Amino acid sequence: MPKKQTKRGHGRIEEKEEQDNLDELKSLGSEMSDDAEHFTSVEDEVNMILDDLQAKNGKVRCRAIRSFNKTMAESYQYSLLDNKKDTIALYLGPSIKKGSSEECVLACQALCLIALTLGEDSHSIFKDYSAVLEVNVKNKSKSGSIRAACLQTLAVLSFITSVDSVETAQVMQLCHELAVAGRKESTEIGGPGVTEQALDSFGLLATSLPASQLAASVAKTYLPTWVDLLEHKCLEVRSSAGENIALVAEAAAAQGEELPVDFDSLMEKLEDLATDHSKRKAKGEKKKQRATFREILATVDENEPPSRSLTLNRTKHTISGWVLHKQLEAITVVLGSGLSGHFARNPLLSDILGIDAMVDDEIVEEDTQSKRSRQAGFKASAAANYINKQNARSKKMAFAHYGGED
Repeated sequence: MPKKQTKRGHGRIEEKEEQDNLDELKSLGSEMSDDAEHFTSVEDEVNMILDDLQAKNGKVRCRAIRSFNKTMAESYQYSLLDNKKDTIALYLGPSIKKGSSEECVLACQALCLIALTLGEDSHSIFKDYSAVLEVNVKNKSKSGSIRAACLQTLAVLSFITSVDSVETAQVMQLCHELAVAGRKESTEIGGPGVTEQALDSFGLLATSLPASQLAASVAKTYLPTWVDLLEHKCLEVRSSAGENIALVAEAAAAQGEELPVDFDSLMEKLEDLATDHSKRKAKGEKKKQRATFREILATVDENEPPSRSLTLNRTKHTISGWVLHKQLEAITVVLGSGLSGHFARNPLLSDILGIDAMVDDEIVEEDTQSKRSRQAGFKASAAANYINKQNARSKKMAFAHYGGED
């Protein structure tokens, strides 16, 4: 019979296992430090994303597009996207045409990010995808999220890349048709999200028009629909309609024109929304509505523009007026937390909003290297702390095995 393992022998086996674990942890700590110091280039990352975009698995494609969007939102990559825009757009096509709701929405965001990075140089993408996006928007069998995302993308691409007023007018007309359908509150149009996006997209494109056109033809044609939508059951739809009314009112005041509606009736509706205390609405909804419509009422009644404070690269800027407000809102939706980083290096945003927040490339590179060094230090420190804890644990176990023996 084999000899029974003694306590001392058993202790040596456990000690060896502990040592093996420590060696593995030390190796891991070294690798983590090396990885932190040698980052994979953005171009290599995008190449890997392009490979994943060709995968048959929808989850893999979603993960790839999400990674692409995160990278493009957090950093300004003009040269890279300019070289690869056609390939990227080609691979995003299937996701927009027949992808799931999540995949299509992510792909639409990717197109918006490309447009915000390349500016007018991405006009070919608008040409290639405007028809596909419009088909999705009009397809009532598509989910509301797909239709809203495609409409947003159409508007952003048109706003940034289109120099053809006819193209812009066609997108605005599509937005108006969806807003009119939204007055019926029918479930077949995709829900209030589509109506809200139709109003927001129209408002964004309207900011590219001269004040004289806003005060005349735009106000006469579209204002009645927006006034009707002030009674919509969805707060976001009411707010978007109100902002478009304020945008036109601001232009009319600048041109010395009056709004072509029953002004007293309009003021009554706006005042009710700005002071709403209805018990049927949630407290948070009422608070948000009152804040929004106080600004709208101030513009329509007293020609007082809204004002926003925006801190970019440690400098505070003021955004005043509904034109800049609507443009900033659309850009922020696309870039999210990457807004400040893009303002530091993306001249398009400075041109659109008239804000000079550009930072010298050397300063940006210095900040980036500093951030990477801190990340490397954090990872190495975490690995070292973990190894020290394991060493202490090993000593404690060794004492338990051998401490009481001669």
